Amino acid sequence: MLTFDARNASEDPGLHALIIGVSTYEFFEGGSERSKIQNDDAGSQKIKDPFGYAQLQGPARTAARIAQLLIERKAELNPRLQTCRLLLSPDANEKTELNDQKLPYGSARLQDVQKALLEWHGDAKKRPDNATFFFFSGHGIQQSVGSSFLLLQDLLAGPQPLDHALDFNNIYNGMRNGGDQSEMARTQIYCIDACRNSVSDLQAFEDLAAAQPFTVFRSGSDDRNAPIYFGASPGRNTFSLQPHDATVFGGHFLSCFGGTSADKIQVGNKRRWAVTIGGLAEGLSKLSQRFNRAHGARILTVTTDKWTNLDVPLLFLPGPPSVDFTLSVDPELANQFAQVEAVQPAAEPIHFCCPLDPHPFCKPITAGGYTIKVKIRGKGQQFVAPPDDLVEIKGPVYDYVVQL
Repeated sequence: MLTFDARNASEDPGLHALIIGVSTYEFFEGGSERSKIQNDDAGSQKIKDPFGYAQLQGPARTAARIAQLLIERKAELNPRLQTCRLLLSPDANEKTELNDQKLPYGSARLQDVQKALLEWHGDAKKRPDNATFFFFSGHGIQQSVGSSFLLLQDLLAGPQPLDHALDFNNIYNGMRNGGDQSEMARTQIYCIDACRNSVSDLQAFEDLAAAQPFTVFRSGSDDRNAPIYFGASPGRNTFSLQPHDATVFGGHFLSCFGGTSADKIQVGNKRRWAVTIGGLAEGLSKLSQRFNRAHGARILTVTTDKWTNLDVPLLFLPGPPSVDFTLSVDPELANQFAQVEAVQPAAEPIHFCCPLDPHPFCKPITAGGYTIKVKIRGKGQQFVAPPDDLVEIKGPVYDYVVQL
């Protein structure tokens, strides 16, 4: 389903996006086709559900927001957005939101997804300076370390458990730029917002295979810039904690890719703010670490794989983004005496309250280079102020500790 199409608007290279979000599964408990997994129309026994998974909240909403971000920022993307295909299986609340947004989308059933994949593949392989973007949010599993199966809306509609799942390795390998695909896009971004744990009941089956939409040849090289951003490491889960919100990984991705993880890079003879492959990975890692600290446990396990060039710009910004800057004083007893300011050339200094309240103190500030200056005020002479510190503050979050 083409949600956005600008293929005839320019002869320049373009970004081709394929985005899938599956919240509702027809054959899972509560699904519209649930009764059919026990018996088919002839009354013969069909395969039992080996998953026992619940319906989800958030993946379809997350995918729709990703599509909206790409469309709204189409001119800032590198290269510009040329096509966006959006395939969704929303729950009732998400469907209402989508109707209000008037965002066209197709179904996340296997037949529609395979068709979209082949069309996306066809657009991507027309010129090497094209780029691609693939995002999946929904249930996922691994049967062995390194495998990744993405579960679609009509999972369990076929005779085998994984007939209506996607083999992600087939998608990734089928997009390589060697052999007969020498004109395939050199820059490719993959985002998998799905669990990567195993299902014990599937171990009883031998040689289970998921759908493989692409033909993959053994010959040919592969020198793409094609990082994969996983919302979970192998054997771990992803999460959707708040109803009526994006998934946790999806929300972090929207923030980072939308600009908060931007850095200033050299582009030709200019310095520009841009989100790069490496900056996106770093930003996602920072947000997952902050999330885990806030919850007191290692819940999120974001990983990035298969990058070859960290400096490739994905999105340009007109100026520096805002950063969640957190300031604290160590030892905490010195907080009442430490007067802190952050200074940029040709800008008004940022003065922080003394004492910091709350402590640590969080404030959004503009990314860039700062001098951190500290003075000891009042009766805090037993503490020694550190020398001025030159720091490069970049997002999406930045923690700074004043050591006294």
